Amino acid sequence: MKQLENYLSRIDQNTVNTVLLLTRSQKFQRLLESLRPKKIYYNLSELAGLEKPIDMILFDCSCGMMDQLAKLHKKYMVGRMNAGEDYFSLWGKNRQSTEHIYIEQMKNNTDESEIFEWNKTDRDVELSVILPVYNVSKYLPQCIENLTKWKAAYIEYLFVDDGSTDESAAIIQDYAAKDIRIRLIRKQNGGCASARNKGIECAKGQYICFVDSDDYVDETMLWKLLKRAMLGNYDLTYCGYCAYYEETGESEPVLDDCLAGTYLTGEYDTDRIRLLAVKAKVAIWRCLYKKSVLDEHQIRFHEDLKRFDDLPFRVEYTFVSKSAICIPEYLYYYRLGRKGQDTECTDERLYVHFDIFNHLDQYAAKFKDRKMRDLLQAVKIQTYAYGVQTIDKKYKKAYAQKAKYQLKAYAGYWRNICLVFMYAGTGNLGRFNKIWFGKM
Repeated sequence: MKQLENYLSRIDQNTVNTVLLLTRSQKFQRLLESLRPKKIYYNLSELAGLEKPIDMILFDCSCGMMDQLAKLHKKYMVGRMNAGEDYFSLWGKNRQSTEHIYIEQMKNNTDESEIFEWNKTDRDVELSVILPVYNVSKYLPQCIENLTKWKAAYIEYLFVDDGSTDESAAIIQDYAAKDIRIRLIRKQNGGCASARNKGIECAKGQYICFVDSDDYVDETMLWKLLKRAMLGNYDLTYCGYCAYYEETGESEPVLDDCLAGTYLTGEYDTDRIRLLAVKAKVAIWRCLYKKSVLDEHQIRFHEDLKRFDDLPFRVEYTFVSKSAICIPEYLYYYRLGRKGQDTECTDERLYVHFDIFNHLDQYAAKFKDRKMRDLLQAVKIQTYAYGVQTIDKKYKKAYAQKAKYQLKAYAGYWRNICLVFMYAGTGNLGRFNKIWFGKM
């Protein structure tokens, strides 16, 4: 109740003259004291013949008549709901007829709660899904059909065609003719990073989601992510994903991905949120991001990087996020085995890792935060351990030398060893020692 009281105290009392109070609780009667409305109604039937919209509906848990409120125009809709009541459905039904919605959602068997707070904007889009497209006509139908099975009107799908030479654009146009939420954005070929940036530039939503157009999602993924993101107003919301094998058609969940502990109930500790940069898979496409955070911190994809541009984006965003929550379900299907994927690189193209960390070193230096720099060093160790294990033999020695140079620039051997044990994982110890001592 204290949170409700604080919210009501922030409202200009001159804007609330009429209130529909859907509870007889004395606690709620007292809540109205800060607003001093001129008229309080206690039943919908009392509003018959009212010429002006109601200023506020104030309700308590299990009040009953929620389905009857959607057509009633009001400035504020404020109240509490039990853990089993559907705050997201209430918002969905009332978002067109309400300017501000504030719900205190109670947690199961506790006195704790989470807050759902929403304010109408003139854009009428909550979620923008951005899909870079380049010669993936074979995979587009499955991708589009699974995404669009959720029929919410407040989503837009931005397909950014990065100069495809196949039928990709025509396929998207065919689907767009049947679904007004789909937009085709065309640009000259500039790489995946530039396509994603173009999508961010054009996005109207308060939340951003990236999907690779050769992958596909569970039809409930976007609904579940948005529903969870909005309750608690989380900066970062993510779910698990499955590796989908092109050749066999089989899939399996990718484990050890921070889908447990405090991330399940909501994490607000910045140290633990930053730890996701090390402990969680890169996998940027199974997450929701706040557009306001991207803009405030000027986070974009680095267009000079022709591959693995998702790694610096994930690190930069995680380092500035102030809250995070996960859904412990595997709802995204990441296709493996397609020709041309970054994961197939085993040659000198992996040298892009050094450009990536040049960017990230400059980024982290602005914060003057030793813990952040330690975590970034752990990400380097993990990345270089992967690189030295993956790269072809003829490039291995040169790659390891470059990796050691960057690792040594921040810390000596023993500090790096400590960071392996603290963050990077002891599974990388052997590969780190090979890099450091040049035993390829």
